Amino acid sequence: MKQHPLVPVIGASGSGKSSVVLAGLIPDLVKDGTWLIGTFRPQNQPFYGLASALVSACYPGQNKDERHEKTSKLFEQMQGSRTLWQVVRDILTENPGKQLLLIIDQFEELYALDSKEQQQFVDALLSAIKFNPLRLKLVLTIRTDFLDYIINYPHFKQAALQQDTPQYLGAMNRDEMKSVIELIDRDTQQKIVELEEGLTQRILDDVQQEPGNLPLLEFALTQLWQENRGGRLTLQAYEKIGGVKKALANHADEIYNNLDDEEKKQAQQIFLQLARPGEKAEDISLAKDTRRLATKAEIRENNWNLVTKLAGADRDIPDKDKKLPLLVTGRNDKTGEQTVEVVHEALIREWGKLQEWIENDRAFLSWRVQMRIQMEQWNSAGKDEGALLRGKPLVIAEDWLKKRPAELINEREYINQSLAWRKQEQEKQKRSRHFIIAGLSCFSVVTLFLAAVAGVQWKQAESRKQESEISQGELRINYSNALFNQDQQFDALIEALRGAKPLRSQPKQPIEVVTTLRQAVYRVMERNRLGGHNDWINSVSFSPDSKILASGSRDSTIKLWNVSTGKLIRTIEHSKPLLSLSFSPDGKILASGSGETTIKLWNVATGEEIKILNGHKDSVRSVSFSPDGK
Repeated sequence: MKQHPLVPVIGASGSGKSSVVLAGLIPDLVKDGTWLIGTFRPQNQPFYGLASALVSACYPGQNKDERHEKTSKLFEQMQGSRTLWQVVRDILTENPGKQLLLIIDQFEELYALDSKEQQQFVDALLSAIKFNPLRLKLVLTIRTDFLDYIINYPHFKQAALQQDTPQYLGAMNRDEMKSVIELIDRDTQQKIVELEEGLTQRILDDVQQEPGNLPLLEFALTQLWQENRGGRLTLQAYEKIGGVKKALANHADEIYNNLDDEEKKQAQQIFLQLARPGEKAEDISLAKDTRRLATKAEIRENNWNLVTKLAGADRDIPDKDKKLPLLVTGRNDKTGEQTVEVVHEALIREWGKLQEWIENDRAFLSWRVQMRIQMEQWNSAGKDEGALLRGKPLVIAEDWLKKRPAELINEREYINQSLAWRKQEQEKQKRSRHFIIAGLSCFSVVTLFLAAVAGVQWKQAESRKQESEISQGELRINYSNALFNQDQQFDALIEALRGAKPLRSQPKQPIEVVTTLRQAVYRVMERNRLGGHNDWINSVSFSPDSKILASGSRDSTIKLWNVSTGKLIRTIEHSKPLLSLSFSPDGKILASGSGETTIKLWNVATGEEIKILNGHKDSVRSVSFSPDGK
């Protein structure tokens, strides 16, 4: 702020932007005594909010009526001939030795207004800091998913997004959240509030490393405070509110019930895009539904206003104490796409309404998960036609596309490309059938001709018979190829074998025969697949007795499989994508290396974490046990 008059504080919803500025920056500057500080939100009247902030900064001691009168007068002046930079100039002239700080919280609200009003307001701000760059400072808090609006206005982009100007905030880690809770405990000396031992760890265990962990923590503490007894927060009270998870589910019901009928339909569409249904396992308790990150394109433009609303749901809940958003919006750093996800995975598992939606639509949702994996493989292969859908999977995809086109926006291109490929193949098969019929007709003529010359010498007859069989074999080979193009692999195999029989006595078999036979054998062979991961599989390892196969995926899970049955034994959740797996010589311990800087040891029988080995400074790409397992 010392070097730049305009400083944006940027982060995902729920990352603590407002808290950093309002509870961190302002108290620190107030101690200095040289700052006039005004704060406001644009809402639906940004110039009036600005006028109110200027009046509050200059006349902090006046009562509400006096400030309202001065605000209305200043607002009228700024709507007339008096510009913002002139107002700021006069304020600084009347307050020598002072600096003026204007904090515009939730700056993204500006972009819900008319584009003309947006530009007028931004231009006024830019002009003000241009004429008063040393004594006027602007701090904006804005969500990451609204950066496009700044980028699309070159003058604003130049002023706000200089290399060292923006302050980006990420989600808090566990230690940082613990520090926040301990700030409350510091008041214990004044007998204001006291936390029971073990409560902090319990709350942190429930909140976890979620994208909206800061508002979730605030929500949990607010709910808990409503159950305090003489300023003491207890584990019993925490259990009473159901912990973070149950309290969050009840909170979601309250927000949902405040939506109108159309918004409720939109909410169902949105949340089903943000849920990934769990796979089936031998033990049904191992199958669980999880969250997923969705793009704005998947949510659809007409639903995005509700996403924005649910990402700041505190504005629509009558109880001011409950201000937890259900969604967290952000931006993909690589693609620039706007994204959204649920505030906490507990919402997927604990909110009864969402569980009901998922269960009623599980068939479609499970199919869509697999479809997206196949589509990703197609994209990774450069959209090669070899990765397109075929046969029954294509028939199923075509059916879902007809029934649910609005929910398959991103998948539509992949399915349509597969349908186009099928049509081309059908046309090829049609031409091939005509060729086969013509060939068989010629064969009949040749056969009749051979029968007519039966009186020729035995050698000549035998020779012509052999030629006929060879011709018949070649026709069958051609027919076999045509059957392959129709996805009739088994019939194609039979025809290929029949065609090869008369040709096996030939000293040199045609290359077409060998190729067709190989194709028949290889394409008819059945492959055993173990499916269940939601992303690339980076590592597999067999147990020493070859009875268990462990697979590690980029979806941050380890899966243990029964090799003889191909069934899933259990899924082990990891915090980062897996890169390497290794069984101990006795098969009782599984070591994993991942995108973290640690190695984790797991109990194969229970799936529980045994130990974490620290020491690396980068991802662990390979793990291996010594022969004695020590």
